[in-house]
Amino acid sequence: MNNLLIELILFIIFLFLFVVGFFIIYKQVALVKKGEFSLRDRLQCLIYGFIFGAGVMIVISMAFIFAVKTPEFWQNSSLTPPNINVI
Repeated sequence: MNNLLIELILFIIFLFLFVVGFFIIYKQVALVKKGEFSLRDRLQCLIYGFIFGAGVMIVISMAFIFAVKTPEFWQNSSLTPPNINVI
């Protein structure tokens, strides 16, 4: 149950970042094209939004793994690091 909650939170974060990436690219393309959008332009914005969301999620995941796997962060703490091993 706990893993399902974490996966759901990460998916929601990805969707949010996807929308943010799409919006950033959409605004830039709209500025250059002066509002004349084709279907190809919208598809391109979706692809770049996906790439933006995936890239930021990789950075967030690597930071989380680094924080969990670094023992210096957990010294003198009443908390124990979560087990993120897949096996």
